[in-house]
Amino acid sequence: MKSIDMKHKHLFMLSIMALFFFAPLALGKTTSYRCLTFDFANDLFFGTDRSYTGGGKLGFLIELPDNFAAKPALKWMPFIKKAGFKHAISFSINENVYTPDDITISDLIPDDQPYAGYLYASLGIHSFNNRWKETIGIDIGVIGPSAFAEQIQKFIHNTLNVKDPKGWHNQLKNEITFQMFYENRLKLLRSQITRRFGFEMIPHFGGGAGNVYIYVNSGIQMRMGWNLPDDFGIPLPRPGGETQSNFQYYNTSGLYFFAALDGQAVLRNIFLDGNTFQSSHRVEKHPLTGSLILGVSLTLGRINFRFATVHWTKKYTTESTDHNYGICSISFSY
Repeated sequence: MKSIDMKHKHLFMLSIMALFFFAPLALGKTTSYRCLTFDFANDLFFGTDRSYTGGGKLGFLIELPDNFAAKPALKWMPFIKKAGFKHAISFSINENVYTPDDITISDLIPDDQPYAGYLYASLGIHSFNNRWKETIGIDIGVIGPSAFAEQIQKFIHNTLNVKDPKGWHNQLKNEITFQMFYENRLKLLRSQITRRFGFEMIPHFGGGAGNVYIYVNSGIQMRMGWNLPDDFGIPLPRPGGETQSNFQYYNTSGLYFFAALDGQAVLRNIFLDGNTFQSSHRVEKHPLTGSLILGVSLTLGRINFRFATVHWTKKYTTESTDHNYGICSISFSY
């Protein structure tokens, strides 16, 4: 890692972004469904500025043609040739920002969340039918000064005229990242109470491994409302969630409320454990964490709006309180 200079790190990230962003444009001509999504997450909705303090995602999902499963390079995938399954591929560019409780302190705060930025590209390959969806995801990116989190946060704070973060010189060091994810979702129960009003339960389980996260998780998502979409629920704000996107061509209006529970058993979290190959700031993490997500989804024709609040239990032993933040999302399908 030390032998790779800053110029090469930036070139590496630009190359990865170009690959993940332009590849779907070429594939899109042969597909019948596409969805563009933008997410913005921040704890400013709760008046705090700490832990996972903010992030953004620009994602693109496309449904693949029926002959996708016959591609020789894809036959190794465990679910790719299931009879009756369709396939989709998702791409996204993501930025996450992490800070301690008090960003006005310049000195290192030993028992608090390390400063960290995470810039990465995500690729997800999805196989699904009317009831099941399986996803394999890959993230490639960089943690450290090359992720530009310091510049982004300072620009936003200067624009809003709020307190200036002073401790970014203590952030995690540059590290190129590689991460793999797996998730399985099942439409367990769908009840149509009236012709337009319904209720649905969607359990999930999965896990991931890489130099950013090593974990397993499981949980359930519930939603109730009018004209429920025929998809697999909302993306969840956790590792692996960035590979998820909408799975329905929106052409009608609808409104529903959702709640999701997710539990994680965590062996590694680089944002708490510190850099993999270098000495850096770290804190002692909790091996078991959980999150509760509550929100609302509104669809108007091809456009979908979502807002969700996330309550995440303490992730490290010296964390002062559980953490809360909000997520705004807008999707356009065509």
